[in-house]
Amino acid sequence: MTISALAQRAAPAFILVGAFLPSAMPAQSAASQSSPADAALTVLSAKIDALSNSLDETRAELSAARAEIRELHNQLHGEAASTSSNSAATSLSAQVATLEEQQQVLESQVQQHEQTKVETVSKYPVRLTGLLLFNALRTEGAVDNPYAPTFAVPPYQSNVHGSLQGTVRQSILGLNARGPVLAGASTSADVATDFFGGLANYGSNTNMSAYDEFVRLRSFHVRIDWPDTQVAFSYDHPIISPHTPASLSAVGVPALAWSGNLWNWQPQLTARNRLTIGGDQKLEFAAGLMDVPDPPSFASGLSAAERSRYPGSEARIGYLRQHSEYGETSFGIGGYFSPHNYGYDGSVNAWAITADYSIPLPAHLALTGLIYRGAALGGLGGGTYKDVVSIPGNSGENYLEALHDAGGWSQVKFAPARRLEFNAAYGIDNGDANQLRTASYPSSTYTALARNQTTYGNIIYRPSAYLLFSGEFRYVRSWPIYDAATSAQIYSLSTGYQF
Repeated sequence: MTISALAQRAAPAFILVGAFLPSAMPAQSAASQSSPADAALTVLSAKIDALSNSLDETRAELSAARAEIRELHNQLHGEAASTSSNSAATSLSAQVATLEEQQQVLESQVQQHEQTKVETVSKYPVRLTGLLLFNALRTEGAVDNPYAPTFAVPPYQSNVHGSLQGTVRQSILGLNARGPVLAGASTSADVATDFFGGLANYGSNTNMSAYDEFVRLRSFHVRIDWPDTQVAFSYDHPIISPHTPASLSAVGVPALAWSGNLWNWQPQLTARNRLTIGGDQKLEFAAGLMDVPDPPSFASGLSAAERSRYPGSEARIGYLRQHSEYGETSFGIGGYFSPHNYGYDGSVNAWAITADYSIPLPAHLALTGLIYRGAALGGLGGGTYKDVVSIPGNSGENYLEALHDAGGWSQVKFAPARRLEFNAAYGIDNGDANQLRTASYPSSTYTALARNQTTYGNIIYRPSAYLLFSGEFRYVRSWPIYDAATSAQIYSLSTGYQF
Protein backbone atom coordinates (compact mmCIF):
# COMPACT_ATOMS: atom_id res chain seq x y z
CA MET A 1 0.00 0.00 0.00
CA THR A 2 1.39 3.42 -0.99
CA ILE A 3 1.67 6.50 1.13
CA SER A 4 -0.96 8.42 -0.91
CA ALA A 5 -3.47 5.60 -0.46
CA LEU A 6 -2.95 5.58 3.31
CA ALA A 7 -3.42 9.34 3.39
CA GLN A 8 -6.77 9.00 1.56
CA ARG A 9 -8.00 6.39 4.01
CA ALA A 10 -6.98 8.41 7.04
CA ALA A 11 -8.48 11.70 5.81
CA PRO A 12 -12.20 10.84 6.61
CA ALA A 13 -11.27 9.87 10.11
CA PHE A 14 -9.63 13.19 10.78
CA ILE A 15 -12.58 14.99 9.26
CA LEU A 16 -14.97 13.14 11.53
CA VAL A 17 -12.89 13.97 14.56
CA GLY A 18 -12.87 17.60 13.49
CA ALA A 19 -16.70 17.53 13.05
CA PHE A 20 -17.75 15.84 16.28
CA LEU A 21 -15.27 17.14 18.81
CA PRO A 22 -16.58 20.78 18.82
CA SER A 23 -20.14 19.65 19.66
CA ALA A 24 -19.14 17.09 22.23
CA MET A 25 -18.46 19.60 24.95
CA PRO A 26 -21.93 21.26 24.87
CA ALA A 27 -23.63 17.89 24.78
CA GLN A 28 -21.68 16.75 27.76
CA SER A 29 -22.78 19.91 29.60
CA ALA A 30 -26.41 19.16 28.93
CA ALA A 31 -26.22 15.57 30.16
CA SER A 32 -27.08 16.65 33.67
CA GLN A 33 -30.32 18.25 32.63
CA SER A 34 -32.08 15.49 30.58
CA SER A 35 -31.93 11.74 29.96
CA PRO A 36 -32.34 11.98 26.19
CA ALA A 37 -29.08 13.73 26.32
CA ASP A 38 -27.61 10.70 28.07
CA ALA A 39 -28.77 8.51 25.25
CA ALA A 40 -27.25 10.80 22.70
CA LEU A 41 -24.06 10.83 24.67
CA THR A 42 -23.98 7.05 24.64
CA VAL A 43 -24.42 7.01 20.90
CA LEU A 44 -21.65 9.60 20.53
CA SER A 45 -19.34 7.57 22.74
CA ALA A 46 -19.92 4.53 20.60
CA LYS A 47 -19.07 6.50 17.53
CA ILE A 48 -15.89 7.80 19.17
CA ASP A 49 -14.87 4.27 20.08
CA ALA A 50 -15.42 3.16 16.48
CA LEU A 51 -13.38 6.10 15.27
CA SER A 52 -10.58 5.22 17.71
CA ASN A 53 -10.53 1.67 16.44
CA SER A 54 -10.39 3.00 12.89
CA LEU A 55 -7.49 5.26 13.85
CA ASP A 56 -5.66 2.30 15.44
CA GLU A 57 -6.07 0.31 12.24
CA THR A 58 -4.85 3.29 10.24
CA ARG A 59 -1.77 3.58 12.49
CA ALA A 60 -1.03 -0.11 11.99
CA GLU A 61 -1.41 0.21 8.28
CA LEU A 62 0.85 3.30 8.28
CA SER A 63 3.47 1.39 10.26
CA ALA A 64 3.27 -1.52 7.83
CA ALA A 65 3.54 0.93 4.94
CA ARG A 66 6.65 2.49 6.47
CA ALA A 67 8.20 -0.96 6.86
CA GLU A 68 7.33 -1.81 3.27
CA ILE A 69 8.79 1.48 2.06
CA ARG A 70 11.97 0.83 4.10
CA GLU A 71 12.32 -2.65 2.65
CA LEU A 72 11.74 -1.32 -0.86
CA HIS A 73 14.41 1.33 -0.29
CA ASN A 74 16.88 -1.28 0.89
CA GLN A 75 16.17 -3.42 -2.15
CA LEU A 76 16.67 -0.47 -4.47
CA HIS A 77 19.96 0.43 -2.75
CA GLY A 78 21.15 -3.15 -3.04
CA GLU A 79 20.32 -3.29 -6.74
CA ALA A 80 22.21 -0.01 -7.29
CA ALA A 81 25.23 -1.37 -5.40
CA SER A 82 25.08 -4.57 -7.42
CA THR A 83 24.93 -2.58 -10.69
CA SER A 84 27.90 -0.45 -9.59
CA SER A 85 29.80 -3.58 -8.60
CA ASN A 86 29.08 -5.20 -11.96
CA SER A 87 30.23 -2.03 -13.78
CA ALA A 88 33.45 -1.92 -11.73
CA ALA A 89 34.05 -5.60 -12.41
CA THR A 90 33.52 -5.06 -16.13
CA SER A 91 35.97 -2.12 -16.16
CA LEU A 92 38.56 -4.09 -14.19
CA SER A 93 38.22 -7.03 -16.58
CA ALA A 94 38.81 -4.72 -19.56
CA GLN A 95 41.91 -3.25 -17.89
CA VAL A 96 43.27 -6.73 -17.20
CA ALA A 97 42.70 -7.72 -20.84
CA THR A 98 44.52 -4.58 -21.99
CA LEU A 99 47.46 -5.31 -19.69
CA GLU A 100 47.66 -8.88 -20.95
CA GLU A 101 47.71 -7.63 -24.54
CA GLN A 102 50.44 -5.09 -23.74
CA GLN A 103 52.44 -7.81 -22.01
CA GLN A 104 52.21 -10.04 -25.08
CA VAL A 105 53.38 -7.19 -27.31
CA LEU A 106 56.25 -6.43 -24.91
CA GLU A 107 57.30 -10.08 -24.82
CA SER A 108 57.28 -10.16 -28.63
CA GLN A 109 59.43 -7.02 -28.77
CA VAL A 110 61.83 -8.47 -26.20
CA GLN A 111 62.17 -11.65 -28.24
CA GLN A 112 62.85 -9.64 -31.40
CA HIS A 113 65.35 -7.46 -29.51
CA GLU A 114 67.15 -10.53 -28.21
CA GLN A 115 67.50 -11.77 -31.79
CA THR A 116 69.16 -8.55 -33.01
CA LYS A 117 71.09 -7.44 -29.91
CA VAL A 118 74.56 -8.77 -29.27
CA GLU A 119 74.96 -9.52 -25.58
CA THR A 120 77.41 -7.09 -23.98
CA VAL A 121 78.22 -5.77 -20.52
CA SER A 122 76.72 -2.45 -21.63
CA LYS A 123 72.99 -1.77 -21.38
CA TYR A 124 73.11 -0.06 -24.78
CA PRO A 125 72.23 -2.07 -27.91
CA VAL A 126 74.86 -3.48 -30.26
CA ARG A 127 73.99 -4.87 -33.70
CA LEU A 128 75.95 -7.27 -35.88
CA THR A 129 76.15 -6.22 -39.53
CA GLY A 130 78.07 -7.41 -42.54
CA LEU A 131 78.31 -8.56 -46.13
CA LEU A 132 79.07 -12.19 -46.96
CA LEU A 133 80.56 -11.86 -50.42
CA PHE A 134 81.80 -14.42 -52.93
CA ASN A 135 83.81 -13.17 -55.92
CA ALA A 136 84.93 -15.06 -59.00
CA LEU A 137 87.51 -13.16 -61.11
CA ARG A 138 89.09 -13.94 -64.44
CA THR A 139 92.04 -11.76 -65.42
CA GLU A 140 93.45 -11.40 -68.91
CA GLY A 141 96.88 -9.75 -68.84
CA ALA A 142 99.50 -9.09 -66.19
CA VAL A 143 98.38 -7.08 -63.13
CA ASP A 144 99.92 -6.00 -59.87
CA ASN A 145 97.65 -8.19 -57.72
CA PRO A 146 95.32 -10.85 -59.21
CA TYR A 147 92.97 -10.64 -56.18
CA ALA A 148 92.78 -6.83 -56.25
CA PRO A 149 94.06 -5.66 -59.65
CA THR A 150 94.59 -1.90 -59.75
CA PHE A 151 97.05 -1.45 -62.63
CA ALA A 152 98.56 -3.43 -65.50
CA VAL A 153 102.24 -4.31 -65.40
CA PRO A 154 104.63 -4.90 -68.33
CA PRO A 155 104.36 -8.43 -69.79
CA TYR A 156 107.69 -9.74 -68.51
CA GLN A 157 108.20 -13.47 -68.25
CA SER A 158 108.24 -13.24 -64.44
CA ASN A 159 104.72 -11.79 -64.37
CA VAL A 160 101.60 -13.94 -64.42
CA HIS A 161 99.72 -13.38 -67.68
CA GLY A 162 96.18 -14.14 -66.55
CA SER A 163 94.43 -16.03 -63.79
CA LEU A 164 91.11 -17.40 -62.54
CA GLN A 165 90.26 -17.42 -58.86
CA GLY A 166 87.40 -17.35 -56.40
CA THR A 167 87.52 -15.72 -53.00
CA VAL A 168 85.35 -14.83 -50.02
CA ARG A 169 88.02 -12.63 -48.45
CA GLN A 170 86.24 -9.43 -49.44
CA SER A 171 83.44 -10.27 -46.98
CA ILE A 172 82.83 -7.68 -44.27
CA LEU A 173 81.82 -8.10 -40.64
CA GLY A 174 80.91 -5.15 -38.43
CA LEU A 175 79.37 -4.01 -35.18
CA ASN A 176 77.15 -0.96 -34.70
CA ALA A 177 76.53 0.42 -31.23
CA ARG A 178 74.34 3.19 -29.85
CA GLY A 179 75.48 4.92 -26.67
CA PRO A 180 74.18 7.41 -24.11
CA VAL A 181 73.04 10.97 -24.69
CA LEU A 182 75.70 13.49 -23.61
CA ALA A 183 74.98 17.22 -23.38
CA GLY A 184 72.03 16.82 -25.72
CA ALA A 185 74.04 14.80 -28.26
CA SER A 186 73.51 11.19 -29.26
CA THR A 187 76.54 8.90 -29.36
CA SER A 188 77.21 5.93 -31.61
CA ALA A 189 80.08 3.77 -32.80
CA ASP A 190 80.80 1.19 -35.46
CA VAL A 191 83.68 -0.95 -36.58
CA ALA A 192 84.10 -3.07 -39.72
CA THR A 193 86.69 -5.69 -40.62
CA ASP A 194 87.35 -7.80 -43.69
CA PHE A 195 89.63 -10.72 -44.54
CA PHE A 196 91.76 -8.97 -47.14
CA GLY A 197 94.85 -8.50 -45.02
CA GLY A 198 98.05 -9.60 -46.75
CA LEU A 199 96.43 -9.53 -50.20
CA ALA A 200 96.17 -5.78 -50.58
CA ASN A 201 97.47 -4.01 -47.53
CA TYR A 202 97.29 -0.58 -49.09
CA GLY A 203 95.05 1.00 -46.47
CA SER A 204 97.43 0.90 -43.52
CA ASN A 205 100.73 2.30 -42.35
CA THR A 206 102.51 -1.04 -42.68
CA ASN A 207 104.48 -2.53 -45.53
CA MET A 208 102.26 -3.91 -48.30
CA SER A 209 104.48 -6.99 -48.52
CA ALA A 210 103.35 -8.22 -45.09
CA TYR A 211 101.46 -11.30 -46.29
CA ASP A 212 101.06 -12.87 -42.85
CA GLU A 213 97.94 -10.83 -42.06
CA PHE A 214 94.41 -12.08 -42.62
CA VAL A 215 91.76 -10.13 -40.69
CA ARG A 216 92.11 -6.42 -41.39
CA LEU A 217 90.59 -3.33 -39.82
CA ARG A 218 88.54 -1.69 -42.55
CA SER A 219 86.76 1.23 -40.92
CA PHE A 220 86.02 2.60 -37.45
CA HIS A 221 83.85 5.48 -36.18
CA VAL A 222 82.92 7.01 -32.85
CA ARG A 223 80.36 9.78 -33.40
CA ILE A 224 78.85 12.49 -31.24
CA ASP A 225 75.83 13.98 -33.01
CA TRP A 226 73.83 17.10 -32.29
CA PRO A 227 70.95 18.06 -34.61
CA ASP A 228 73.25 19.93 -37.06
CA THR A 229 76.74 19.18 -35.75
CA GLN A 230 78.89 16.06 -35.57
CA VAL A 231 82.27 15.31 -34.02
CA ALA A 232 83.83 11.96 -34.98
CA PHE A 233 86.93 9.90 -34.34
CA SER A 234 87.33 7.57 -37.30
CA TYR A 235 89.46 5.36 -39.49
CA ASP A 236 88.05 6.05 -42.95
CA HIS A 237 88.60 7.69 -46.34
CA PRO A 238 89.31 11.46 -46.37
CA ILE A 239 86.43 13.91 -45.98
CA ILE A 240 87.64 15.67 -49.14
CA SER A 241 86.67 12.49 -51.05
CA PRO A 242 83.13 11.75 -49.80
CA HIS A 243 81.85 9.46 -52.58
CA THR A 244 82.73 5.88 -53.56
CA PRO A 245 82.08 4.18 -56.94
CA ALA A 246 79.58 1.32 -56.85
CA SER A 247 81.09 -2.15 -57.26
CA LEU A 248 80.81 -5.60 -55.69
CA SER A 249 83.93 -6.79 -57.47
CA ALA A 250 86.27 -4.22 -55.88
CA VAL A 251 85.50 -4.12 -52.14
CA GLY A 252 88.74 -5.03 -50.41
CA VAL A 253 90.30 -2.16 -52.36
CA PRO A 254 87.54 0.23 -53.56
CA ALA A 255 86.77 0.64 -57.23
CA LEU A 256 89.00 3.09 -59.15
CA ALA A 257 91.62 3.04 -56.38
CA TRP A 258 94.87 4.48 -57.76
CA SER A 259 92.86 5.58 -60.81
CA GLY A 260 91.46 8.85 -59.54
CA ASN A 261 89.73 7.71 -56.33
CA LEU A 262 91.39 9.18 -53.20
CA TRP A 263 90.24 6.32 -51.01
CA ASN A 264 93.00 5.43 -48.54
CA TRP A 265 91.68 4.75 -45.02
CA GLN A 266 93.45 6.59 -42.20
CA PRO A 267 92.89 7.74 -38.59
CA GLN A 268 91.06 11.08 -38.41
CA LEU A 269 89.43 13.52 -36.01
CA THR A 270 86.68 15.42 -37.84
CA ALA A 271 83.95 17.95 -37.13
CA ARG A 272 80.97 18.75 -39.34
CA ASN A 273 78.22 21.35 -39.23
CA ARG A 274 75.20 21.84 -41.47
CA LEU A 275 73.59 25.22 -41.92
CA THR A 276 70.13 25.58 -43.48
CA ILE A 277 70.14 28.45 -45.97
CA GLY A 278 66.54 28.17 -47.03
CA GLY A 279 63.96 25.45 -47.55
CA ASP A 280 65.63 22.24 -48.68
CA GLN A 281 69.08 23.79 -49.17
CA LYS A 282 72.01 23.45 -46.77
CA LEU A 283 75.68 24.27 -46.48
CA GLU A 284 78.00 21.74 -44.87
CA PHE A 285 81.31 22.71 -43.27
CA ALA A 286 83.75 19.94 -42.40
CA ALA A 287 87.32 19.94 -41.12
CA GLY A 288 89.66 17.38 -39.66
CA LEU A 289 93.10 16.27 -38.55
CA MET A 290 94.53 13.06 -39.99
CA ASP A 291 97.44 10.64 -39.68
CA VAL A 292 98.51 10.19 -43.31
CA PRO A 293 100.21 6.88 -44.24
CA ASP A 294 102.96 6.40 -46.77
CA PRO A 295 102.13 4.89 -50.19
CA PRO A 296 103.08 1.26 -50.88
CA SER A 297 106.18 2.35 -52.78
CA PHE A 298 107.71 3.85 -49.64
CA ALA A 299 107.48 1.86 -46.41
CA SER A 300 109.73 2.75 -43.50
CA GLY A 301 107.88 2.15 -40.24
CA LEU A 302 106.89 5.64 -39.18
CA SER A 303 105.37 7.51 -42.08
CA ALA A 304 106.92 10.71 -43.38
CA ALA A 305 103.86 12.61 -42.10
CA GLU A 306 104.33 11.17 -38.60
CA ARG A 307 108.01 12.08 -38.66
CA SER A 308 107.09 15.72 -39.25
CA ARG A 309 105.33 15.76 -35.84
CA TYR A 310 102.44 17.71 -37.38
CA PRO A 311 99.08 16.16 -38.27
CA GLY A 312 97.69 16.41 -41.74
CA SER A 313 94.70 18.72 -42.09
CA GLU A 314 91.69 18.68 -44.39
CA ALA A 315 88.59 20.83 -44.92
CA ARG A 316 85.54 20.79 -47.17
CA ILE A 317 82.62 23.12 -47.90
CA GLY A 318 79.61 21.49 -49.50
CA TYR A 319 76.24 22.51 -50.86
CA LEU A 320 73.29 20.13 -50.51
CA ARG A 321 69.77 20.29 -51.84
CA GLN A 322 67.10 17.65 -51.30
CA HIS A 323 64.78 17.00 -54.25
CA SER A 324 61.53 15.23 -53.45
CA GLU A 325 61.54 13.51 -56.84
CA TYR A 326 65.19 12.71 -57.58
CA GLY A 327 67.10 12.72 -54.29
CA GLU A 328 69.95 14.82 -52.95
CA THR A 329 72.20 17.04 -55.06
CA SER A 330 75.60 17.91 -53.60
CA PHE A 331 78.67 19.87 -54.64
CA GLY A 332 81.82 20.28 -52.57
CA ILE A 333 85.24 21.94 -52.63
CA GLY A 334 88.00 20.55 -50.42
CA GLY A 335 91.57 21.18 -49.42
CA TYR A 336 94.33 19.07 -47.85
CA PHE A 337 97.76 19.87 -46.39
CA SER A 338 100.33 17.67 -44.64
CA PRO A 339 104.04 18.23 -43.94
CA HIS A 340 106.26 15.23 -44.74
CA ASN A 341 109.71 14.73 -43.25
CA TYR A 342 112.22 12.32 -44.81
CA GLY A 343 115.11 13.00 -42.46
CA TYR A 344 118.38 13.70 -44.21
CA ASP A 345 116.62 13.47 -47.59
CA GLY A 346 114.64 16.60 -46.85
CA SER A 347 111.02 17.62 -46.33
CA VAL A 348 108.07 18.27 -48.66
CA ASN A 349 104.54 19.51 -48.24
CA ALA A 350 101.67 17.37 -49.47
CA TRP A 351 98.61 19.30 -50.63
CA ALA A 352 95.47 18.92 -52.72
CA ILE A 353 92.51 20.88 -54.03
CA THR A 354 89.41 18.78 -54.76
CA ALA A 355 85.92 19.22 -56.19
CA ASP A 356 83.24 16.55 -55.78
CA TYR A 357 79.68 16.23 -57.05
CA SER A 358 76.62 14.01 -56.87
CA ILE A 359 73.80 14.99 -59.22
CA PRO A 360 70.51 13.08 -59.59
CA LEU A 361 69.13 13.38 -63.11
CA PRO A 362 65.81 12.62 -64.80
CA ALA A 363 65.14 9.20 -66.36
CA HIS A 364 66.52 7.37 -63.27
CA LEU A 365 70.07 8.61 -63.87
CA ALA A 366 72.67 9.95 -61.43
CA LEU A 367 76.15 11.39 -61.92
CA THR A 368 78.82 11.16 -59.19
CA GLY A 369 82.52 11.93 -59.14
CA LEU A 370 85.63 13.76 -57.95
CA ILE A 371 88.47 15.76 -59.54
CA TYR A 372 91.71 16.83 -57.83
CA ARG A 373 95.09 18.40 -58.27
CA GLY A 374 97.97 18.40 -55.79
CA ALA A 375 101.33 17.05 -54.75
CA ALA A 376 102.55 14.07 -52.71
CA LEU A 377 99.15 12.34 -52.87
CA GLY A 378 100.38 8.75 -52.63
CA GLY A 379 99.25 8.52 -49.00
CA LEU A 380 95.67 9.33 -50.02
CA GLY A 381 95.57 6.78 -52.84
CA GLY A 382 96.80 8.95 -55.73
CA GLY A 383 100.13 10.11 -57.08
CA THR A 384 100.61 6.89 -59.08
CA TYR A 385 101.62 5.19 -55.80
CA LYS A 386 104.19 7.87 -54.98
CA ASP A 387 104.56 10.93 -52.77
CA VAL A 388 108.02 12.00 -53.92
CA VAL A 389 110.52 11.48 -56.69
CA SER A 390 114.28 11.55 -56.44
CA ILE A 391 115.79 14.33 -58.59
CA PRO A 392 119.56 14.45 -59.36
CA GLY A 393 121.19 17.65 -58.07
CA ASN A 394 123.97 19.75 -59.56
CA SER A 395 126.45 18.46 -57.00
CA GLY A 396 125.78 14.84 -57.92
CA GLU A 397 123.52 14.15 -54.94
CA ASN A 398 119.84 13.41 -55.28
CA TYR A 399 117.15 15.32 -53.47
CA LEU A 400 113.44 14.55 -52.94
CA GLU A 401 110.73 16.53 -54.62
CA ALA A 402 106.95 16.24 -54.10
CA LEU A 403 105.40 14.61 -57.17
CA HIS A 404 102.69 16.76 -58.70
CA ASP A 405 99.59 14.86 -59.64
CA ALA A 406 96.10 15.36 -61.12
CA GLY A 407 93.18 13.06 -61.70
CA GLY A 408 89.64 12.13 -60.83
CA TRP A 409 86.75 9.82 -61.60
CA SER A 410 83.13 9.93 -62.67
CA GLN A 411 80.30 7.41 -62.57
CA VAL A 412 76.91 7.29 -64.28
CA LYS A 413 74.23 5.23 -62.58
CA PHE A 414 71.01 4.09 -64.26
CA ALA A 415 68.43 2.60 -61.89
CA PRO A 416 65.28 1.68 -63.84
CA ALA A 417 63.91 -0.26 -60.86
CA ARG A 418 64.36 -0.07 -57.12
CA ARG A 419 66.38 -3.32 -57.00
CA LEU A 420 68.30 -2.99 -60.26
CA GLU A 421 71.09 -0.62 -61.27
CA PHE A 422 73.60 -0.26 -64.09
CA ASN A 423 76.88 1.59 -63.46
CA ALA A 424 79.55 2.87 -65.83
CA ALA A 425 82.67 4.60 -64.48
CA TYR A 426 85.97 6.03 -65.60
CA GLY A 427 88.97 7.18 -63.54
CA ILE A 428 92.53 8.38 -64.15
CA ASP A 429 95.53 9.30 -62.02
CA ASN A 430 98.27 11.19 -63.85
CA GLY A 431 101.69 12.05 -62.41
CA ASP A 432 103.74 14.95 -63.72
CA ALA A 433 105.62 13.56 -66.72
CA ASN A 434 108.43 16.16 -66.60
CA GLN A 435 109.27 15.30 -63.01
CA LEU A 436 109.16 11.59 -63.69
CA ARG A 437 111.42 11.82 -66.73
CA THR A 438 114.10 13.74 -64.83
CA ALA A 439 113.88 11.50 -61.76
CA SER A 440 116.43 8.81 -61.06
CA TYR A 441 115.59 5.40 -62.55
CA PRO A 442 112.75 3.75 -60.59
CA SER A 443 113.41 0.50 -58.79
CA SER A 444 109.97 -1.18 -58.92
CA THR A 445 106.80 -1.37 -60.98
CA TYR A 446 105.09 0.92 -58.46
CA THR A 447 107.65 3.70 -58.67
CA ALA A 448 107.85 3.26 -62.45
CA LEU A 449 104.15 3.96 -62.95
CA ALA A 450 103.43 7.34 -64.57
CA ARG A 451 99.71 7.15 -65.36
CA ASN A 452 96.90 4.76 -64.51
CA GLN A 453 93.46 4.58 -66.08
CA THR A 454 90.48 2.31 -65.33
CA THR A 455 87.11 1.93 -67.04
CA TYR A 456 84.40 -0.44 -65.85
CA GLY A 457 80.73 -1.28 -66.15
CA ASN A 458 78.60 -3.45 -63.90
CA ILE A 459 75.09 -4.64 -63.15
CA ILE A 460 73.92 -4.95 -59.54
CA TYR A 461 70.64 -6.76 -58.88
CA ARG A 462 68.93 -7.18 -55.52
CA PRO A 463 66.12 -9.76 -55.72
CA SER A 464 65.49 -9.05 -52.02
CA ALA A 465 66.67 -6.55 -49.47
CA TYR A 466 69.50 -8.89 -48.43
CA LEU A 467 70.58 -10.85 -51.49
CA LEU A 468 72.83 -9.32 -54.18
CA PHE A 469 74.12 -10.44 -57.58
CA SER A 470 76.54 -8.58 -59.80
CA GLY A 471 78.51 -8.94 -63.00
CA GLU A 472 81.34 -6.57 -63.96
CA PHE A 473 83.86 -5.92 -66.69
CA ARG A 474 86.92 -3.80 -65.93
CA TYR A 475 89.54 -2.51 -68.32
CA VAL A 476 92.82 -1.23 -66.88
CA ARG A 477 95.43 0.65 -68.90
CA SER A 478 98.72 1.77 -67.36
CA TRP A 479 101.73 3.76 -68.59
CA PRO A 480 105.18 3.13 -67.12
CA ILE A 481 107.71 5.95 -67.32
CA TYR A 482 109.95 4.37 -69.96
CA ASP A 483 107.92 1.51 -71.45
CA ALA A 484 104.83 1.34 -73.66
CA ALA A 485 101.35 1.28 -72.16
CA THR A 486 100.06 -2.07 -70.94
CA SER A 487 96.49 -3.23 -70.37
CA ALA A 488 94.46 -5.89 -68.61
CA GLN A 489 90.83 -7.03 -68.59
CA ILE A 490 89.04 -8.33 -65.50
CA TYR A 491 85.75 -10.23 -65.64
CA SER A 492 83.97 -10.89 -62.37
CA LEU A 493 80.80 -12.41 -60.94
CA SER A 494 79.77 -11.63 -57.38
CA THR A 495 77.13 -12.95 -55.01
CA GLY A 496 76.50 -11.38 -51.64
CA TYR A 497 74.23 -11.63 -48.62
CA GLN A 498 73.90 -8.43 -46.64
CA PHE A 499 72.75 -8.44 -43.02
